Amino acid sequence: MKCVLCGQTEGFTKLGARGIEYRICRKCGSAASSAGLDYDAYYSDYFPSGLKDDSPVLESRYRTLIERLARRTEGRRLLEVGCGNGQLLAVAQALGWSVVGVELSESQSEHVRRRGVDVRSGDLTAEPLLGALRFDVAIMIEVFEHLPDPVAMLRAIRRHMEPGSVVHVTTPNFNSLSRRLLGGSWSVLNHEHVVVATPSGLKQALLRSGFVGVRIRSRTLNVHECRAVLGGRSEGSTGAISSSERNRSAEELRDRIDASRPLLLAKAMINLGLSATKLGDSLVAEARVPGPALR
Repeated sequence: MKCVLCGQTEGFTKLGARGIEYRICRKCGSAASSAGLDYDAYYSDYFPSGLKDDSPVLESRYRTLIERLARRTEGRRLLEVGCGNGQLLAVAQALGWSVVGVELSESQSEHVRRRGVDVRSGDLTAEPLLGALRFDVAIMIEVFEHLPDPVAMLRAIRRHMEPGSVVHVTTPNFNSLSRRLLGGSWSVLNHEHVVVATPSGLKQALLRSGFVGVRIRSRTLNVHECRAVLGGRSEGSTGAISSSERNRSAEELRDRIDASRPLLLAKAMINLGLSATKLGDSLVAEARVPGPALR
């Protein structure tokens, strides 16, 4: 047995969640599922209805992210691995970037191509999808946790990045306050999420993949889920909620916050606290390829 993130081979505990057994690494604290999901078959035509429509809120967030990353690099070549409906790539392309997406799902790939965006369909760890292409920025948003071997994917991405270029990764945080409170009822723990990292595990995965200058912060807390589960929801209920419920409640809360200046200020203060303690639901990591920093 070996931790897929930090590589250590001794010392694991177990956590059961919805009939799935997660092995928790004693060294980095990350969790890996032994559910045995058929990765290629499951995602070959994967396109949940909730991913198909663009979001005005995400449009603004993607624009802010791209503009911030632009200040860290001279080049404007962007790779997104796991590009979903292609909204981020479309935003970057409209801002003047040369963009390429990689997506395992053929149905999602076709959707992105209809937007006029270059997307390569397949598994980057096993197929020469990108040829000699090189990039200044690589982005992987909420994909890491779906991968049976995230380090192999990070290494595949690294091979197509220029010296000094930047990688941006987001993924759920196994060390979060939500997971500590909810245990196996935390909706992130499901058959799709086969690796759930801690800040330490994510850092080790990036370092083992050849990146340097790793910076990790955490953000967000799904108050609705904690209240629903800890409150029991109904007599005889386990309190567990589905990922779709979790995502919907998070989106509704996000929309209410973004429409209110006082709530935005409160959110910023909460995120500062979550980042300092690394207890937020989501981890945000950035690192670079060794070489002269471009900016």
